[in-house]
Amino acid sequence: MQNFHAIGRLTRAPKLVYSGEKPRCEMVLAVEDRERNRTDFFPIVAWHQQAINCANYLVKGQEVSIYGKWRSSNYKKDGQPMIKFEVEITEIKFLQAPKQAN
Repeated sequence: MQNFHAIGRLTRAPKLVYSGEKPRCEMVLAVEDRERNRTDFFPIVAWHQQAINCANYLVKGQEVSIYGKWRSSNYKKDGQPMIKFEVEITEIKFLQAPKQAN
């Protein structure tokens, strides 16, 4: 199992969906890599009450610290085998309050 920790900003508003009756919140975290002068983007997912909290209290551009585990899933697209990677949150810290509208 691969552990993951990063601090970054959300690239869009969190999206709350339901997998059966289980709430799932999908996000993308942008993490700046100053050594390589680039930004990496990581798909992030939260489940259950944590998913609801993320959907209700996080906004695009907000800075967060994510702890989680890498997960992969296999599927087929146009008959071709594909692999999807995402980080399943075990802990999230909101590092700043959401920006207020003027």
